[in-house]
Amino acid sequence: MAARTEEHMRWLLKDRLLPGKTVKVERWATQSAKAGGYIFRGSRKGVVVALYPHIFTVRFGNILECFRYTQFFVKDTERVKL
Repeated sequence: MAARTEEHMRWLLKDRLLPGKTVKVERWATQSAKAGGYIFRGSRKGVVVALYPHIFTVRFGNILECFRYTQFFVKDTERVKL
């Protein structure tokens, strides 16, 4: 089931996520359980370098980072946007 889900995610992104495209990565932090929700902590932009079966790599200046395809679809502490 997981392989189908990941394959479906890659299919949804196939025309939009290509090497050389710019992506935005947003950082979020959770608030206390009492307050609920997320707090925005900042963002940065980078360029997609390569696509692999389970991850893709993004260059932020001199730093190269890897991200999972699921980070486009899941609201987590690090969100990737096109």
